[in-house]
Amino acid sequence: MIYFVFDLLRLNGKSVTAEPLAARKERLRTLIGAGSKGIIRLSEHIEGNGARVLERACRTGLEGIVSKRLDRPYYHGRNTDWVKTKCLLRQEMVIGGFTDPEGTRAGLGALLLGYYNEDAQLVFAGKVGTGFTHQSAIDLRHTLNRLERRASPYAAPPPRPIARRAHWVTPTLVCEVSFTEWTSDGMIRHPVFQGLRKDKSPHEVRREVAASRDKPL
Repeated sequence: MIYFVFDLLRLNGKSVTAEPLAARKERLRTLIGAGSKGIIRLSEHIEGNGARVLERACRTGLEGIVSKRLDRPYYHGRNTDWVKTKCLLRQEMVIGGFTDPEGTRAGLGALLLGYYNEDAQLVFAGKVGTGFTHQSAIDLRHTLNRLERRASPYAAPPPRPIARRAHWVTPTLVCEVSFTEWTSDGMIRHPVFQGLRKDKSPHEVRREVAASRDKPL
């Protein structure tokens, strides 16, 4: 086990969050030692060439990169000084239904997903059937059973083969999925369930537009 340290917020009982990131990392370098090969190591950074670094990260199977302003102090929470660029797309989705498991699977087969458009209508965007553990699928099924309803919550019904097997639910749960791309007919391709999002209201979920990777990071 190796612990990579990438930032320093307090030193000798005093906050150093007001210092720029470059200064905080220099303090870390002094504490840990440059080129240390011990259990605790400094997470080095690369200046410039963001697009090339992202491309290399994606080719090696990493989730993505985080670009940081070296001249900025530390702020708690989300801000524009730290920008995460992912190799896979991610999107919050509203759960509008589910299907029963098949074969040896337990709990559920797939979640039926969607997002709200500008007219506050729930738009079907595909289904996700991977990314669950055995237990999480069972737990999620128990939660969905309590939300089950007769009518579809979608403005336009999903394709008939999906709708015929669907259990509809009141769209109160939000989840996050990773996927490779949006298809031409507005579906997500190769989605993987990443977990529920309890910090977001369903009506806040909109179809997101990925930033161009051609822009400098």
